Amino acid sequence: MALARGLVQDPPILLMDEPFAALDEQTRLTMGDEVLRIWERTRKTIIFVTHGLSEAIHLSDQVLVLTSRPGKLVDRVAVDLPRPRSFEVMGGRRFEEAPRAHLAKDPGMSTASHALPSPRLVRMAIVLGVLLIWEILPRAGIVPSLFLPPMTTTLRMLVVEAPIYARHMLVTLQEVGVAMIFACGGGVLCGLAIGGAASARQIMLPMFSGLFAVPLVVLYPLFTAWFGIGSESKIIFASVYGFLPTLLGTAAGVQTVDRQFLVVARSLGATRMQKLWHVYLPATLPTVLAAFRLGGALAIVGVVVAEMLTSTAGIGFLISKYRTLLDSPRVYAAVLLVLVLAIAFDGLVQVLERRLGVAQQQSGRSLAKRSETPAVA
Repeated sequence: MALARGLVQDPPILLMDEPFAALDEQTRLTMGDEVLRIWERTRKTIIFVTHGLSEAIHLSDQVLVLTSRPGKLVDRVAVDLPRPRSFEVMGGRRFEEAPRAHLAKDPGMSTASHALPSPRLVRMAIVLGVLLIWEILPRAGIVPSLFLPPMTTTLRMLVVEAPIYARHMLVTLQEVGVAMIFACGGGVLCGLAIGGAASARQIMLPMFSGLFAVPLVVLYPLFTAWFGIGSESKIIFASVYGFLPTLLGTAAGVQTVDRQFLVVARSLGATRMQKLWHVYLPATLPTVLAAFRLGGALAIVGVVVAEMLTSTAGIGFLISKYRTLLDSPRVYAAVLLVLVLAIAFDGLVQVLERRLGVAQQQSGRSLAKRSETPAVA
């Protein structure tokens, strides 16, 4: 359908950017033959972007080799295979060896991938540098230890008073866990429901956007007046704090879903719940995970801030208590635990992204295959 929409304009140059990426291998070969048939009849210039070497050699007369970001042209390879590109030509040894033999000798490609150190090494170097600065500045007297105690002093305090920190950390973890269920789980479900219904989207989204602009911290005294100073007020405040960005992010992602997927789902008789689960959620998975990460992080912030304001337990309570006593090592030890909690949550989201990314690709291939299935009268 997209190819037909492009051809009906009769452009002198046709740009095709990974058009067959979601198709299986057999369908991709069939569509490649169709592109060659169109080229034979129209003789249009076609710029075909692909990551597949075999696909590039199969379709083109010239292959332009680009580096990774930032993309730079490193070579221009002429394809001298005979036309038409039949299955005999494609299955021959000459076709199999042509792209790989050339790229193995390409100095531009071999140096581009090793020009920079790996991101992981860079991150580790940055973290080590920050830790060294943290230790050296107060030891050298450049920064007073009241404002920045040495890292080793902070870690020693964390080890010596580990039972106290563990007890208060358990309280914070319980509050954060319950708040995330309401903030992230409820935000994703409500975002899918509101974003998938035009009437609800037009009525509710402006209201939630306006509420998100309100600084909710100023409303926390009302939460304490309504629900007390116990865990209930912290959980409800953090739930609301993380619920709004999760809902808005998910609803925004729903609006970017390809309408062709919805047409296929309706033609297969999918119910509303089936469309939410099998179409909207897989198609908006990157946006949903980004909203989940933001909402979960704000839920952690909401719990810690609420504990700092009015509480008798939790990591936020320890930060507020030791800050009043000007006990900087204990304050920084509690702050370190909050950082560990935030980093652990981010790592969990990254694991979910890797695991759910496979499911998203499989769902996209399934929808693509169904959309290619011809109707039988």
